[in-house]
Amino acid sequence: MRRVVLEEDLKRDYQRFLQESNRGRRDSSGRPDREPEEIERWARERELPFDDGHVQFPDVRIEYDDRDGHSPRRGCEVTTPNYRGAHASGKVRAGFTRYRATGARLAGSGSGRRGGRGLDPRLAEEILE
Repeated sequence: MRRVVLEEDLKRDYQRFLQESNRGRRDSSGRPDREPEEIERWARERELPFDDGHVQFPDVRIEYDDRDGHSPRRGCEVTTPNYRGAHASGKVRAGFTRYRATGARLAGSGSGRRGGRGLDPRLAEEILE
């Protein structure tokens, strides 16, 4: 495995791209001025799905080298029983590999709470199989 990229890192890069023309301008409204074609090109260059005018971001992207010397990227989405509606259908259309969370914490929640199971150290192996 070469690296794991979190959703927040992908979104941070996207926001930098969107706000590039506003950076350092006191007269800026803060609204991005990117055209849909520019956004679609940005997403395509990063192998992120662009659907219905929106970039789709996986929860995590795993980048690895396969046996044939290629460097594929796999977008993974952790779903819960409450995962439904437009959000869920967008992730399905994006083609992300989905893994179901069944009550165990897969990562820290950021809330400071303790409890639940920690990250399964074999999860990356399972995803790459």
